[in-house]
Amino acid sequence: MLGLLLSDAVRRRIHFGGLLVVLQVLLACASALPTDFTATERFPHRQRIQRIHRGAETDHDGGFPAAWSGLWFQSGISDSITVNATAILGKGEIVQHKGEKEVDKYLLLDRTENCHRCISIFSPHSNVLRYKESYCMPVEDEPAPKLDDLCGTIPGDAPLFSMFRLNTPAIPCPKAFTGRFSFTYAQQDRQCRNPVSTAESCVAGTDMMMWYKSCPDLTEERKVRLECQANFNLGNGVELLVGRTFHHVATSHEETYRCFIYETRNGVTAISQSTDASCLSLYSPYEGSLTMKMTQVDDPIPQCVFPTWLTKIRQWHDMASTVRHVFGSPETSMKQYSLNATMNKELLLDVTCLRSDLPDETSKSAFRAVVFVIRGCSSGYMCLNWRRRSEQVVQLQQGRLSPSADIACSDAYWNNQTDWTTLVSAAPEAVQCPFPGQYLVPTPQSSPVSKCGDMTKVTIGCHRSTAIQFVAHPDDVACSAELENSKPMHFTCHGHWMDNKVGYFVASERYKDTKHCFVYEEHNGVRILSSIPHRCPSSLYSGEQFNVTEFNECDPNTSGTSHSAAAAVWLLSLLLVGLSLCGRR
Repeated sequence: MLGLLLSDAVRRRIHFGGLLVVLQVLLACASALPTDFTATERFPHRQRIQRIHRGAETDHDGGFPAAWSGLWFQSGISDSITVNATAILGKGEIVQHKGEKEVDKYLLLDRTENCHRCISIFSPHSNVLRYKESYCMPVEDEPAPKLDDLCGTIPGDAPLFSMFRLNTPAIPCPKAFTGRFSFTYAQQDRQCRNPVSTAESCVAGTDMMMWYKSCPDLTEERKVRLECQANFNLGNGVELLVGRTFHHVATSHEETYRCFIYETRNGVTAISQSTDASCLSLYSPYEGSLTMKMTQVDDPIPQCVFPTWLTKIRQWHDMASTVRHVFGSPETSMKQYSLNATMNKELLLDVTCLRSDLPDETSKSAFRAVVFVIRGCSSGYMCLNWRRRSEQVVQLQQGRLSPSADIACSDAYWNNQTDWTTLVSAAPEAVQCPFPGQYLVPTPQSSPVSKCGDMTKVTIGCHRSTAIQFVAHPDDVACSAELENSKPMHFTCHGHWMDNKVGYFVASERYKDTKHCFVYEEHNGVRILSSIPHRCPSSLYSGEQFNVTEFNECDPNTSGTSHSAAAAVWLLSLLLVGLSLCGRR
């Protein structure tokens, strides 16, 4: 076709580069022609949206911040609201964006309502979105809306809506809501000043328990737990706390989410609580349907320190590795945590040492103190009794929580027969095992050591002075081959002591966090030994008993220690109570 338009002389004068230029011009013209008349005719608004969107790309990528993505709750909307990079469910998809200093403005297309709306939105906290919005302009209206024009229709007194992030952990409560408090409160014009109500933060620091006392004008006494979700500054010393309130009738998000606007002056915090989850009509800490004035109550002042033999090892575990005790610095505080299978911890007790009531001469091996304790969402006083067993092993008795320090160690809250909890250094070192030798004992049927033979060989401190070994021992030739694949059990000693002529030593099984307590006692040349997991009991006689059929001293050629063996051959009973039933859990 091109050849028909040009003369032969012209064609001869065109070189290859010139032809390329002509072709490029023709291609540019062709690309300018519309290619989809049908789509434009069927959806006339689509061309307008694309045109606006192309304009937006020049000043911003137009997406919502990644930190906003997730599920959100807004009062009055039954379903959770999903926010992603390009849309807010129920509001629309982003068409255009304009970022300003404190807020972001978005032009959204709501395909359900077939209209455009503007939202002016900001995030004062990672768990909160607040916004105002315009009316929704129908798509059919001409001309297409401009972002600034539609956003300009939002009146200054338009409602400021709040959205709260769902499925997020609580945050540490702000200082004004941390500690112990007394408070008075008012609902509308009804006051409750006497008796004074109380509140105190829970041990985890992310929530607070509030006890509203009943008064002549407000007869309902109630307990409310406040969980902190977000906190941000409104300016001029006024802050806003978003929380969830839990009580006997609050179950849904609509019933639990509340906002608290507050201000602290001269040691008194004035608080106004929203009537519902919308957090609208909340303007002043001194006005509202529910207002409070809260005064902090000082915690007791520490007047003692924990002994050095406790605090030089900062972390102690119980023998099952389910509880951790951590001493702080200075040595007046201790925290008790529960541990799960993945070693994640949850704070159980926050302890402050108040006074010790044992004489100085016992301080090297025993320590009893009255302590101030925060447990759960309540606080009080407790008697703690410690005794040192070895460098790496201590034991603890805990009393009951009492309302007064003066009675914490009284018979009403303290029992000397309370079981001792044995604690071991969180990172114990190996120490020399007592009671060395090689023992042959009958194997309990439930023992994990032997699958064939009837006997178990127990070696203490022979191959290594710090080691204990349980090995299946064949009692006939036919059993030997089967037992070749049997795996021995290995333990490492961490500490030992004597108490009323009963010997104890704590050992850990190889590759496991749990500890076993080996207990032994001698009567008229008869020595009794037991292995019990997770605890060191005061009583030795429990479970089955098995007499030792053979005892040998450690072989000097293989022994890792120079222990001297006893002159007499002892009759021994090995109580594999916990080792058999629990040791291989």
